[in-house]
Amino acid sequence: MLAGLPEGPVEQMRIQLTVAGLPIEIVRPIESHFAERAEVERIRPLTVVPPVAVNLQSAVAMFPSAEPRAVQFAVRANIANAAGSVRVEVPIGWKSEPASQTFTLTTAGEQRELSFKITPPATDSTGKLRAVATVGSSEIAVGMQTINYPHIPSKSCSRLPKSSCPGDVHISGKRVGYIMGAGDEVPEALRQMGFEVSFLTDTDSSKAISPRLTPSWPASAPTMFAPNSAPINRASWIL
Repeated sequence: MLAGLPEGPVEQMRIQLTVAGLPIEIVRPIESHFAERAEVERIRPLTVVPPVAVNLQSAVAMFPSAEPRAVQFAVRANIANAAGSVRVEVPIGWKSEPASQTFTLTTAGEQRELSFKITPPATDSTGKLRAVATVGSSEIAVGMQTINYPHIPSKSCSRLPKSSCPGDVHISGKRVGYIMGAGDEVPEALRQMGFEVSFLTDTDSSKAISPRLTPSWPASAPTMFAPNSAPINRASWIL
């Protein structure tokens, strides 16, 4: 398990020497050093990746009713001339249309977005969507995120292309005032539930009351679900 480690594993090479009859082994990471214009030298470790990566546009897909909705996926090529198909595995009782979609990516780094119509069952149901790409004889169910900043070595992180689909979603009110946080994806989930989201400024927060929004923290505040985590209750301004 890699969870909790400060860094992921890096490919290494081992050099074995014999000096004065004594064996010596030197271990060094495999990495490339390069420099771009107006930048200092940067280090990029060797990374072993699949031919394509499948990423979800949203980690949570909300279905407040039995109506179908579109769920987007992005296929990114890690090699040139990558071609294959993508299918979406759904929980029992759910439907995905079409059954699969083909893709052709000519250059490494090229990306194509695919949309699938997901239909939940008429009864309350909770599950996960899983995207699987088929390239040749290989099935790939791995997404990838690249962390690339000038002051640190580039990192490629693998992630599972799964999306949680909470069931039994009931909402109270229609408008939500929200204070945005860094990397916050809750507003999108609120919109999927049917809320009209208004972002609050420092002035709105200090006044606590605006003509359109009433501050409240109901016991039945919306609950957001994220993959591999416990439900998170969010306080919000609801009218």
